[in-house]
Amino acid sequence: MNGFTLSMKQRLTAAYFSLGLLCIFVAILGIKGIDDANERAQRAYEGVTRPGQQVERSFIMTLGSAIQLMEVLALTDDAARRQRLQIVEELQKASNEQFGMFERSKKAAAFTPIAKELVVNRRRFVEALSKVESLLRAGKT
Repeated sequence: MNGFTLSMKQRLTAAYFSLGLLCIFVAILGIKGIDDANERAQRAYEGVTRPGQQVERSFIMTLGSAIQLMEVLALTDDAARRQRLQIVEELQKASNEQFGMFERSKKAAAFTPIAKELVVNRRRFVEALSKVESLLRAGKT
């Protein structure tokens, strides 16, 4: 026998204490992993998902205003036409706000060329819609 012996109670206590420390260490690693994953998910949301949602909302409202403009063409009642044109104005204002947020948002580097192209294409589309709206407001249809 050596001079350093532990009783059964001391050995069990040491085993449980070691197991407890191991559990705490694993929990700390797990929490760190969850925190890292959350940070990556947040970056992905900010750089990919949120700008995509802003573009989607903007284009839905812009297309809604295009549909309203087509409906104005079919209307003969001036009050109904003015009402539709007011809806178009409200939709375009909301669309411009969403697209402005998209333009100001930080985007993932891979999406920057696509974002630039979207800005150009949307500008062209909105210019065309504005011309149609101007003609309709002037009563030239």
